[in-house]
Order: sequence, then structure tokens, then C-alpha cells
Amino acid sequence: MPILLITVMFIGPLALGLLGVRRTATAGEHVGTNGGYALGATWSLVINSAVLYALAYNLTFFLQELFLVIPKAVYGLQPILYHNNHRWLGSDPIENLLQGFGTLAILISGLVFRVVMSRQKDSPGLLKLFSIWMVYQGLSQSLHQVATSVLHPNHDVGDALNYLNVGVTLRYVLAIVALGSLVFVGLSLTRPLLDLAPSSLHVETRGARTRFLAQIGTLSALIGTVLIIPFRIPPIAQIEGPAIVFLMPLFWTSANAWRVKDAHPVATTANQKVNWIPVVALIALLAIFRLLLAPGIAFF
Repeated sequence: MPILLITVMFIGPLALGLLGVRRTATAGEHVGTNGGYALGATWSLVINSAVLYALAYNLTFFLQELFLVIPKAVYGLQPILYHNNHRWLGSDPIENLLQGFGTLAILISGLVFRVVMSRQKDSPGLLKLFSIWMVYQGLSQSLHQVATSVLHPNHDVGDALNYLNVGVTLRYVLAIVALGSLVFVGLSLTRPLLDLAPSSLHVETRGARTRFLAQIGTLSALIGTVLIIPFRIPPIAQIEGPAIVFLMPLFWTSANAWRVKDAHPVATTANQKVNWIPVVALIALLAIFRLLLAPGIAFF
């Protein structure tokens, strides 16, 4: 299983990217000063993307914890919701099944935003970018938990599978399906992100598309992961989750950029200037996490 995880996270996208480099060299493509790639031209988009990435991660994580708490409260247990975890008083065999409800909730969230994203062709770029990252976070955070349930049989999804008496063979099947789905998620977000390019010059060649995706995707997500650290308590000890989500399908998105030739970039507020509304929203969410959720909210 660890070998399969490494293949999906690193070896697979690296192979796809190297194939793109070879095809680009064979085709003799060149990106010059008029080839559409100036680093400074997309910094506003990188910042907007990074902030929305961090916002989407924390909203999705909170949604997961919320739906880990609500079913337990409804069933009669006494859960307490925290900033990045929860606990409960009382005990019942069904609590193991309820541990899977958080993952189910964010999986549904990712699928819902996938539909929303597909209908936002003419919407402001900022809303589309937010939807893209909500799709990414909902599906990435949920599917990676299914995939790693083989390695962590006593953590959330593993608890639910234990309750359902799911055997080892079926767990491996679920893990492989989840990993394959993560690859598909990564590949499917390439075109929507390329559509957010400031101009057609940024996506006119394979090299330009790859470089642009490295900025708006990989670089923005890396910055966004750093922005997530203050939400985790203690910060460094809790960085594993955001790091895994960053690594899972995103490299496939960038590695796939050279294959997408029919992007339709449109100048929007997302790629023209830094929008302060998501920044304020992220700061407000941090205050909620630190001031309200860190002490804990009892659902009883």
C-alpha cells in the first residue's frame, strides 16, 4: 500500500510531466517574452488562489468535524466540537459507524461544488476559483481518508468499516478506487484552472500552460498550506493533514497542463487584482477557530 501511495502522489504525475516535457521538446515549442508568461502578471491570481485554498481547506475540515458531532448528538452521545477535533461522552457500538459521517459529508460537499463549478462558465472568476478549491478539498480530504483506511483501521473511516465488518480485501479495493478517483480529481481540475488565466498568451503553448498551472495550482496551494498552520493547535504537530491534502492529487493537475489545448481564459477580477473579501473571511474564520472552537462547544 505505501508503494501505491507513493506512485499516485509522486511517480505517476512525474511520469506524466516528463512525457509533457518530451512532447514539448519534440514539437519544438518555445515560450518567449511574447509567449504569454510573465511571473508578475499573475501574482494577484496566486494570492487570491492561496487565500481561497486556505479558506476552502478550513471550511471543509470544519464541515467534517461538524458532521462527526451532529449525528452523535442526535443519537444521544454528548460530543464536544473543537477547532480541529472533537470528543464525546458516553459510549455505544454505533459510535464507530458515526465516525464515518464526517468523511461522507465532505465527499458530498466536493461533489456538490463539482456541479456548481461546471455551471460557472460565465460567473466571476473569484467564485469559480473558490468552487474549484472546494471541489479539491472536499474530494481530496474524503478520498484520501478512504485510501489510507487500510493503513489506519482505527481512524474515522476505518472505525466505520470495522462496524460494517468490511474485510481486508474489500478495504484494499476501496483504497484502490479512492486513489484512482484522486487521480481523476487532479486531472479534471486542470482545464477549470487554466480558464482563469489572464489571457490566451498564458495558455497558448504546452510550456506556458505548465508554468501557469505551477503558479496558480502548486505554488498557491503551498502558500495556502502555510496559511492553514495558524488554524491548527498545536500548529506544527497538526500540519500532517494539510500536507497530505496538498500532496495527494494536485501534482496531477499541474502535470496534466500540457495536454489541455482548449482552455478559454477570460480576464476577471480574480486575475486582475487582489480581492480582500476572502482575506477578511479567512481572518474572521481564524478568530472563530481560536476564540470559539479552541475552548470547545458542547452539543448537549
